[in-house]
Amino acid sequence: MREFAEESKSISFRCERRKQNYLCHHWKWIRCFVWAVVFLLGPHQIYSQVGESKSGEADAISEHLKSSTNSEEHDNHNGLPDDAHLLAGTTPLDDVSSHSCTCHSSSKTSKITSSCRNTHQHYVSEHCGARIFYLIGIHNQRTLDDSLHLFRSIRDPRNTILIHFDTKFGLNAYRNSSLHKEINACPCGSHVEVASIYDCAWGTWTMNLPTLWSLEKAVKDYAGKWDVFINLSGDTLPVYTQDRIAEMFAGPLANTNFVTSSACETGLRPTPITAFPKSWHKRSHYSHKPPNNLEYVDDHGVTHHNVSVEVYFGSQWMSLTPHWCEFLTRQLERPDSLPSRFRDWLIETQKLMADETFFPSMMMHFFPDSLPNITDDYFLARDDVDMYAIRYERMDEHVPSSSGWFPTDQRYEVPESSGISKPHAWGPYYLGVYDLNNIRESGALFVRKVASAIDLNMYKVLPVDDARQIPPIEWPKEVKVSPVPNWEKILAMYKRKAESKQTKELSKAEETPKEEKEEESSSSDDADHSNGAEQRELV
Repeated sequence: MREFAEESKSISFRCERRKQNYLCHHWKWIRCFVWAVVFLLGPHQIYSQVGESKSGEADAISEHLKSSTNSEEHDNHNGLPDDAHLLAGTTPLDDVSSHSCTCHSSSKTSKITSSCRNTHQHYVSEHCGARIFYLIGIHNQRTLDDSLHLFRSIRDPRNTILIHFDTKFGLNAYRNSSLHKEINACPCGSHVEVASIYDCAWGTWTMNLPTLWSLEKAVKDYAGKWDVFINLSGDTLPVYTQDRIAEMFAGPLANTNFVTSSACETGLRPTPITAFPKSWHKRSHYSHKPPNNLEYVDDHGVTHHNVSVEVYFGSQWMSLTPHWCEFLTRQLERPDSLPSRFRDWLIETQKLMADETFFPSMMMHFFPDSLPNITDDYFLARDDVDMYAIRYERMDEHVPSSSGWFPTDQRYEVPESSGISKPHAWGPYYLGVYDLNNIRESGALFVRKVASAIDLNMYKVLPVDDARQIPPIEWPKEVKVSPVPNWEKILAMYKRKAESKQTKELSKAEETPKEEKEEESSSSDDADHSNGAEQRELV
């Protein structure tokens, strides 16, 4: 009976998912000279700082669109130059010597051997699992603080971790952060680099620049040392341990590109703009001046005229194969390639959300077979993996989805006392423990966004080795959460009431009628006279 109930629940959940689902001009590649500086300065230099000239194109775009940037999201810290590159973990700082350091190893997988560490392999070892090249994006103090939990969850001898700070935020805050201390004291075998190169304006092409820069580094500087490229925001958290994720990408998810999120209308595959209603903002925006007259030269030197590119929506947060990363990097080195021409169109027409369309559109054009196969209800078409999202997000639901689905779950609000900004329109909401069952059912490997200021309990639960270790906690139905009592305010109120009462009593005493006072005085005199007479009688 219990098995039947669980099966019924799974079927019901899939039905609900079915309702929901149905219903970057040419840029110059940045090259880092960190290794030369390290060797020139020697091992005594903790940081190697190398100024790099940003693309003039990126500067122009950034200046043009800077007014659209949220001020809270990009706090400016002066000090270090905008273009700086740091090689972390060479020599511990003085204030790191007392920093507590614990490097946990998973209980499931055998001890990682030296053969698993950044060695060139033509295949993924079952023993080692997939080696991951991570890019972490940080743009304000909140994502810097929360990225400490992310770093602790992904540091691993197999992994390379590249961290990019938006130049509007800079590196000063990082130098004094817990993340800085953790990276230098506890890299736990992972290779870590920190850089601040690009100024990114929300919703514009500049959002793609750190990703493209890191792809080139992965392809050229770390060739043969990784098996999957994954970019994450600082407020992301892995659902599973690195051993489990490494097993997944070495097994059922191997050689598969994921360029979507759970918010995609078609789940694990990119969504064409034609799948949206004509009046929907994504479709109407990209239908204006469409990319239907592009001219490009292919790899064989043949020129193609009036080429149309179908636009697809996905996500800027992706999991990519080395083959695709090498292909795209090589294509973007030629200004006349189709990816370069499509990038130029996105910039010239000032298309918003280009970080959600460039990669998915090019992927569908060149590598559609590398994307996951899905079922009719948009789950991964595999018997050994139950998944409808590679990364779980809960997007802004101030209006129904394009297919007419209305959300019913409650959501976490951002308290004023947290000091952090509320989610952007059309952006993701913060997640907490009440979302755990949806995360568990999604099969996602990562969740975004999480914040210690919203629900610190998330870091006490995730990551896990197995989905069954995730508590199936859901949003309570018909329940409202009461506000936290402000006892200082309440005590101040009682104090004011007591003071007011005392003031009234004093005022009443001062306003006593003169006749009453004379009567009281006369009564007092009569009493004194009577007492005197009694005393005389006694004498």
